[in-house]
Amino acid sequence: MRRVVLVLCASVLSACGPSAHPAATVSGAGGPGTAVPGAAYRSEQEWVVWSMAEHAGRVAGLTGTQPPHGLRVAAEADATVPRFALEAEGRQAGTIALATHLWDPRGARQVVEVVAPGVLAAPGSAGPPEIQDARRLLDRLTSPTLDVLFDEDRRVSSALRASPRSAALHEQAALLLAVFALRDGAGTFSDYRDPLSRLAVHLAVAGPEAQTPAGRVAAALLLALVGRERDARTAAEALGAEDGAIERTWSRVVALRASNDWRLLEHPASATLVERLTHARAVFTRLGSQRMLSYVSPGDSTDGPEWARVALMGPFSVDAGNRFGAIGLALEFAEAQRAIAEYRGRAVEDDAVARVLAEAGPRPEDDYRVLAWPLWRSSAARHLAGRLVSAAGHLRNQGLEADVQPMIDAALAADGGGLASLPTIILAAALASNDDAVPRRTLESAAREVAAHPDACPPGAWAALSTRAAKVVLPWPQYTGWFRPATPFGTAMELAERGLRRNARPEAPLEEAEGYHALAPSDYWAAYAVMRLRTAGKPTLASFREHVGPIVEFDVNPLRFLMDYVARTDGELVAVASSLCALDGDRCQRLAEVHLAEGREDEAASAYDQWFDAASDRVAAANGIRWAVLYHLDQGHRDRALVVAARAGATGAAGGLEVQGNVLERIGRLDEAEAVYRQTADRYTGWKALPAAYYLRRWLSTRDASLRARAMPLLSEPFPNGLESLVKPDLPPVPTDGVRLVTFGLRQERAGLRRGDIIVGIDGYRARTAAQYQWLMRMSWEPR
Repeated sequence: MRRVVLVLCASVLSACGPSAHPAATVSGAGGPGTAVPGAAYRSEQEWVVWSMAEHAGRVAGLTGTQPPHGLRVAAEADATVPRFALEAEGRQAGTIALATHLWDPRGARQVVEVVAPGVLAAPGSAGPPEIQDARRLLDRLTSPTLDVLFDEDRRVSSALRASPRSAALHEQAALLLAVFALRDGAGTFSDYRDPLSRLAVHLAVAGPEAQTPAGRVAAALLLALVGRERDARTAAEALGAEDGAIERTWSRVVALRASNDWRLLEHPASATLVERLTHARAVFTRLGSQRMLSYVSPGDSTDGPEWARVALMGPFSVDAGNRFGAIGLALEFAEAQRAIAEYRGRAVEDDAVARVLAEAGPRPEDDYRVLAWPLWRSSAARHLAGRLVSAAGHLRNQGLEADVQPMIDAALAADGGGLASLPTIILAAALASNDDAVPRRTLESAAREVAAHPDACPPGAWAALSTRAAKVVLPWPQYTGWFRPATPFGTAMELAERGLRRNARPEAPLEEAEGYHALAPSDYWAAYAVMRLRTAGKPTLASFREHVGPIVEFDVNPLRFLMDYVARTDGELVAVASSLCALDGDRCQRLAEVHLAEGREDEAASAYDQWFDAASDRVAAANGIRWAVLYHLDQGHRDRALVVAARAGATGAAGGLEVQGNVLERIGRLDEAEAVYRQTADRYTGWKALPAAYYLRRWLSTRDASLRARAMPLLSEPFPNGLESLVKPDLPPVPTDGVRLVTFGLRQERAGLRRGDIIVGIDGYRARTAAQYQWLMRMSWEPR
């Protein structure tokens, strides 16, 4: 598997490279952009309208009509609603005016009427055979595996080629595209925009009112995918009121996807695959990857990439990485090979996948497919990129930071060092996201490619790369140059990366945030933005409850925010922490931390024990249990301390190994303790100071100079200038470095600290950074 990671890191991902379409107008690196001569579009919204027009032309080709050439789109300035002038073959062809949102089929119908009016479906209503076919398709797609998608794409595409004006078939095509979009889980590289544009065109061709259940479900899923939760929930309720059981199944899928309220599926174990996957995605979004794992059955991880896409679509636990990190990449590779066989008619070996993905493929008009090769080509490359980023993240979770940079170096070497492929560069930068030593030339090349081909860079990747560039003070293509507006008109898509990104654009005004909240009332980021913009100063608990409301009943994120940023009493803090613990047992550590901060050490120890015994994330529990183990040892509970320390160390987590060594040291088994400390330092980057702290503790108690000499070389990372003695007269009146505690309570006050104090030294040694503070704290067992 390591070979796959190193080889594919660069070459496969060239398939997602610069778009074959004309370059757009976009702000250049760090400043205003100028129009690119001959550009077909200049902003994301113009590109979306252009892509709808392109697809409408391909659909028109099914009727024997020659698709128009030279399509260009230009947004009209200062229009009260978005309006776009459409040009074809050098002549003004028409104007598109949007009423509700960018992918509204009614707006897409205007595009079709301009580009290919002859393809519009004949008026009429679907009969029993069409409705039966639609229900059959809905039933098959409840298991959205690769085999099912291939089979149904062949059938629907063939039928459309024979009957290109059939409204029922266009609705089935729209449903296929909606389910294709549901399967997307490329993390940073996720992108629904092309499938949505194609979906909207098929619904537009079918007519203003859906004639079959397939059309109604496709329209509802479209609303969910663009973030119009309120409208999607209304559409889901209408589906649920229909007679058929299959409509009720899809009603649940729409509601789950729209709201991410995982409580809507009462019996996940007995549900269809599409319900289970959508439910798991909601659990991941609201509770995190560790809780999501509890809904995965043993066979789920091997049949296809769908479960890995959910488990790795954002920050994930070590357990999720262990289960899906390697196999996720292998499964994406297998899907890419199968897509090549299906749509290019070729069986390819591993080393040929990159070359085939980089090829443009047959002309769309040669053999029309609903799920066309460009969709699979983009999906394969983006998901391989996402899984490679996941692989790097999993290496970091395991403390194998040193293995990440060689992966990036191999990727750039495999690319010939030319840095000409946009996704390769994006991937390399994203892989280095936790590394301050990001190669500057990689980001510089990425900036040039994004400026030239902004449509090829998904919003999440753009956001991640701009953050990396800011870290090294590198000019980056101006966000507002391409994303105008930041979030596509009338949608609440990807708010964390788009409309509510404070570091990529001027802060969204209150009216805009309220618009997002109205569209997506269960979106935490929209609710939070409204609260913050309406509240002067630190928000109160009452204000938080007013704005966030019932989201706290199924989402840990607002509860975490409540604990860290909202003004509340000690009793309210305990209540919030208890609610967080009840919602997700893996977060009961926060309740223990509240008790500890307020000096209730017995209650803290009890809460820590409850968390450690029940947590499903054993690595997190091992890394967070140190205080409780040492407390048990101080209280004379030696047996409990030994048992917990052994269980923590058995996970192999750095924190777990440390506490195991601490207990062995405290009970006098010094050789065993030293061996554990050295094992940890050898395995985990940044832990070389762990055995140094042990040697210094031994030196302080024995005054054996050889122990201090052994410690000094191991302290070079946190103490580049060595241990500095604290000389009070040399301290400036106002400290220029040091540490300020983020969380503060009675326990700190009883130790003599006051809120806002800056800690500049510990036990006679200078503490200039947080890392130095942490290691100096380990030089003594004294709790104070």
